Amino acid sequence: MASGHGDEALCGRAVELLQEIPAESNSIVTLFLNAGMACKDAFTSQALIHLRRNYCQTRKCLYCRLGHRLLAMKARR
Repeated sequence: MASGHGDEALCGRAVELLQEIPAESNSIVTLFLNAGMACKDAFTSQALIHLRRNYCQTRKCLYCRLGHRLLAMKARR
């Protein structure tokens, strides 16, 4: 809502609050943890969930910086 209204202060506060809350413990976050991604707060876990839904599940790995890097690392092995 805050970004839709152009309220930058409210957006900043929302980010701060998410960074104070511990990360979720779910299968998506676990997938990224197993791939070597650190996830310390709710802001990061929400970002990982977004990446999973919008890139991993739609198989757009090459459009995602993390997916591209993981694929490149796997190809080097």
